[in-house]
Amino acid sequence: MASSAAPLRHVRGPLARALASRTTLRTFATIPPAPSTTNTSSTTSSAKSPTTTRRKTYFKDKTVASLDDFIAGGATGGSAPLSPSEAYEIRTQYTARNWKISNAQVAINQLWNWGWTYKSIHIDNCGTGIRMVDNGTASITLLDSEFRQVETAISTARASNTTRSSSAGTLVMYNVLFESVAEILTGPQGIIIPGTNGAQTVTNAGFAMGHVYDPFGPKVFTGNAPAYFPAPPAVLLDGEGKYYERSKPHYEEYPVAAFVSARTFGAKGDGSTDDTAALNKLFAHTAASGLIAFVDAGAYYVTDTVFIPAGARIVGEALSSTILGGGPRYSDMNKPHPVVQVANAGDKGSIEWSDMILSTRGPAPGAKILEYNLHSVAGEASGMWDVHIRVGGFAGTDLLLEQCPTYPNRTVAIEPSCFAAWGSMHITRPAAGLLMENCWVWVADHDLEDPSYRQITIFAGRGVLVESDEGRLWFHASSSEHHVLYQYLFHRTRDVYMGQIQTETPYFQPNPPATVPFPPVRAYHDPDFAKECAAGAHPDADPRVPCAMAWALKIEASRDIKIYGAGLYSFFNDYSTACCQIGAGARCQQRIFDIGGSHGGCVYGNATASGVVGSSTGVEASRDIKIYGAGLYSFFNDYSTACCQIGAGARCQQRLFDIGGSHGGCVYGNATASGVVGSSSGVEVYNLNIVGTRAMITRNGRDIASYDDNIAGFTAGIGVYKHDDGVVGSSSGVEVYNLNIVGTRAMITRNGRDIASYDDNIAGFTAGIGVYRHDE
Repeated sequence: MASSAAPLRHVRGPLARALASRTTLRTFATIPPAPSTTNTSSTTSSAKSPTTTRRKTYFKDKTVASLDDFIAGGATGGSAPLSPSEAYEIRTQYTARNWKISNAQVAINQLWNWGWTYKSIHIDNCGTGIRMVDNGTASITLLDSEFRQVETAISTARASNTTRSSSAGTLVMYNVLFESVAEILTGPQGIIIPGTNGAQTVTNAGFAMGHVYDPFGPKVFTGNAPAYFPAPPAVLLDGEGKYYERSKPHYEEYPVAAFVSARTFGAKGDGSTDDTAALNKLFAHTAASGLIAFVDAGAYYVTDTVFIPAGARIVGEALSSTILGGGPRYSDMNKPHPVVQVANAGDKGSIEWSDMILSTRGPAPGAKILEYNLHSVAGEASGMWDVHIRVGGFAGTDLLLEQCPTYPNRTVAIEPSCFAAWGSMHITRPAAGLLMENCWVWVADHDLEDPSYRQITIFAGRGVLVESDEGRLWFHASSSEHHVLYQYLFHRTRDVYMGQIQTETPYFQPNPPATVPFPPVRAYHDPDFAKECAAGAHPDADPRVPCAMAWALKIEASRDIKIYGAGLYSFFNDYSTACCQIGAGARCQQRIFDIGGSHGGCVYGNATASGVVGSSTGVEASRDIKIYGAGLYSFFNDYSTACCQIGAGARCQQRLFDIGGSHGGCVYGNATASGVVGSSSGVEVYNLNIVGTRAMITRNGRDIASYDDNIAGFTAGIGVYKHDDGVVGSSSGVEVYNLNIVGTRAMITRNGRDIASYDDNIAGFTAGIGVYRHDE
């Protein structure tokens, strides 16, 4: 739950060194990160003394965050003894990228999690690489990594034939190199993957250990399976065949003269002066002259769109530079207007943007906080690092406890002064080539200025809407939370990488339901809750579980979406967590994750098809979307968490994640094919974890993965989901690896059918699925 007192933190570049001593326990760093925490360019090292018995870096608490460019070394030298050192993690979800750990007894000791995605991890000369044998480890996703000269690369508490386990997690590996490793994977029954004296990779086949849906299941699976790990689109990879990544620029090599302060053009940043014109002059000047815009700490109130042109390089100051959109231009929810706009449609080039916050001053029901139009060509991707959208809950927003209190267990008139935004981010059809790392999109659930951080009720319509025709999008450590209609919606896009995403359903729902106060608009592909929740739409649905709840993830008519770790969480019904508790049965909401076709049934270009035009609701005719780690969570109903408690049956909401085809209609160009026109394909999700939702995955309107089938303690987890309709205009090539869900009955909805349930995948508090493969 995103309830940390301090929601932003950036730890950069610490060097910790343990001096020779006889200390038996040495803690280099304890980092209790809040949502959107970044730790970059950090180094720890220990002296060669063999009397130092333990060294650790300790990451604790829970939320989504990223840890990048981390180096830890024990005793150095080719013949030196191993330093008994460990790196500890205790977090719900994290993305760790570009770690280098050497000369340690245990490199990474994973004490507990709901979902971790490790990318580009290098472990050298260690006793154990990753230890995941403790009770609370739900899922680990490992990709583009190397183990060299390691005795045991990975040790797990999960037996290879386990059908359900609350004490051992799902493991997914892809493109991992093992060289001079005695044992690659060991479990309670012995060696699962033997070692090798030379090099061995799982590049071509991948490896999964957990529940698999292809697209139906659950199947208990352990092993290599090329079908579950189709080759990623080349446009998502770097020159070495790894998923593209890029660290945040810090511009250390530039002189002071290369930076231009916002104050130079008269920007005040005092929260009351209209800084629209000053910021526009700053960004236009620096982009045209090759300089770097420095936005000094402050609150920059704007009454019209701030325009960022191609070529801009922008950096804020210490995550304290905020743009606040407000005023008459943002007053009409029927006429959305950007607060910040990156480029115009048709513009080409790239930008670099880091360390800023975007928000609104309420009420602002017509505010589209960020519209992204820029087309970056292959090989020159734009980058956004720590650019957070934080809606309400802090000083200057006028969206605090005083204006927007909670009303649990009461039906009250919705307060228009708490309408905070039309939507948070829109990546439009012309846009392409964008890497986002640790960008947190959050509608506040509590008042950060209140001494007790009490909960509040504010409304924002949409989370992240992606319509990019060309794609080439990378979401590293991404989170979208508490929007009323959906958190992520991919419509007719392609070639997307997602590494450990997280969502949360609004805590107040279903009081009011998802359609209030922002009615769905078909022109923007909003969910059709009237159809989805109509009587008889899902004959197996539990009528006691709310249906009109925000979707965590919808993939519509898209292809090649690769998701490596997803936590989709529904914790509350009306601010009560009873619905998501262990034993409650994931009754916070009915469904949460939907993959399917398009509502318009449109196919562009030359294609051939015969058969049915239009299949179900959900992920609309999208292809090749890859998600590596996702958490889709529904904790509350009307500010109550009773619906997500263990034993409550995941009753916070009916569904949360939908993949499917189209509702029918139009075909452009020459089209003929067999099968369904307008569905999604090439969608893979690895390590999906869900809380509080009955249906974990909905495929073309059918719930195909349930919480009950995948329960794993508090979450329900799926190791692999593969969705591929295999037809023109469908959502295909969608793979989800390590999906964890809380509080939702149906974990996956496919073309209108619930295909994965919480009950089949329960794993303690979450329900988890190791692999889901969707291909129509």
